[in-house]
Amino acid sequence: MPEDLTWLPAWRLRELAVEKDISPVEVTDHFLNRIEEIDPKLFSFATVDASGAREQAKAAERKVLANEPVGVLHGVPVAVKETIGVKGLPAPAAGIASFPHDYIAVERLRNAGAVILGTTAMTSRADRREQLAGSRSSLGGMPVEFHTDSDVVGTPANPWDLSRDPGPSSRGSGAAVAAGLTPVAIGTDGAGSVRLPAALCGIVGMHVSRGLVPVVDYPWPTLSLLLSTGPLTRSVRDSAIVTQVLAGPDGRDIACSPFAAPDYLEHIDDGIAGLRIGWTDDFGFSRTYMSDETRRVVATAREAAFSLKDLGAAVTGTDTSWDDPLPAYDAMAATFHPFTLIGSLPGPERRPSPAEYQAGAELRGRVWHQTRRFFEEHDLLVSATCTMVAPSPEELAAPWSTEMVYRYTGHTAMFNLLGFPAMSVPCGFVDDLPVGLQIVGRPGDEALVFRAGQAFQQANPRDERPPVG
Repeated sequence: MPEDLTWLPAWRLRELAVEKDISPVEVTDHFLNRIEEIDPKLFSFATVDASGAREQAKAAERKVLANEPVGVLHGVPVAVKETIGVKGLPAPAAGIASFPHDYIAVERLRNAGAVILGTTAMTSRADRREQLAGSRSSLGGMPVEFHTDSDVVGTPANPWDLSRDPGPSSRGSGAAVAAGLTPVAIGTDGAGSVRLPAALCGIVGMHVSRGLVPVVDYPWPTLSLLLSTGPLTRSVRDSAIVTQVLAGPDGRDIACSPFAAPDYLEHIDDGIAGLRIGWTDDFGFSRTYMSDETRRVVATAREAAFSLKDLGAAVTGTDTSWDDPLPAYDAMAATFHPFTLIGSLPGPERRPSPAEYQAGAELRGRVWHQTRRFFEEHDLLVSATCTMVAPSPEELAAPWSTEMVYRYTGHTAMFNLLGFPAMSVPCGFVDDLPVGLQIVGRPGDEALVFRAGQAFQQANPRDERPPVG
């Protein structure tokens, strides 16, 4: 075996397979063995499809040996969040026994040559058994939740500290990638649910512009106006490659963009010299909820942000103060999806009145214009991704206070509301737990976000490995 496979980026694993230096079967077996060895501590996987993955890997090997054309993820193991349909695999989080179809994202992963290892956990295993028995819990029809039951053995754990949570709701995806159980995982981001686990697990997470990646939730069809599907990886380059695979129009999603995505790798190594980057500590609305931990997390991210000056960027603190967008998020989320952020509306069965929805829409418009004005003078916006380190399961299981909502999702949910692309990249540690730097671009400018993330990661390589992994 030419290199230790565990921590190699996806692009390198694909390269080794295509050059016949290693078999896709060997790669797949390597990660399946790691899952078998390590995941009993993490509970990051909901379902491991070992036999299916090996069959996919054998097919990938045959294509290589036959010198047939292969995709950009050929032979690369990928894990998929359990709410994203993988045909034939159990689907308790979606309230059905199994998915009858691959979702669009999974179709595209397969077409690019990826090997689907299985599905990653969003909740505890007992929660999934309960859902499979027919309970939809208190969240209504949308299989999204922002809590976990810490009393049940099998709750996904953070590989940096098993007493901490990886972060809702793509928690299993974040834990699996951070622990080296898979080089790539796919999650969904409705208020930060890809970026936040990425930040708390010390990896890269990407939320894309509204409509870039088509989504059709077959069991519970909804308009995906707040939710995106995106990758969790350890490298920015991998994130760009996987996003390229997922992006592009599909007529089955009436809300997706009709335009083809640009080449995200074309300028990814061009650097950030001359870019105008604005930093914010708190967006002007979250400072009320600061704690000592919050201030240390923000300070760590701030230091990372201003280090971009060393790469030639013009980095300044912004005096832009945004209106608090979360009330608008509540109104929009409760209208288009039958779920709400815990603690921010009286209950999941409540729907906003027409007047409340109008007020939310008007607030969203004000926040959008404030952000547009910011981007008239800046190319990118940077902040801490999350203003807390990985919490305990008990903290997440308790009813969420207003402070908890803002400390966890205060910096991320607004970009779901607005439809702007945002990436979290690892930037340091507080109390030996990872901290993420959020990089935000204009709608449709994922390429610049990847370029900035790549420049930062190349200048600040993080070779730390979690204790579990």
